[in-house]
Amino acid sequence: MLKTLSAPPRHLSGDRFKATDRPNVPERTKPTPAMRRARTHNIRKAQATKRKKSSSR
Repeated sequence: MLKTLSAPPRHLSGDRFKATDRPNVPERTKPTPAMRRARTHNIRKAQATKRKKSSSR
């Protein structure tokens, strides 16, 4: 599990640690391809729901 983390874990207290599980992407490289795919997918879902509601009226 520790190898999947993008940053080394930081010790907080006792047996509690904190680490990020994804890379910190700089703003100039955004939107990433994954972000674009997710946005397109969400837009299509919203459009399908809207079409579904308007056709049932």
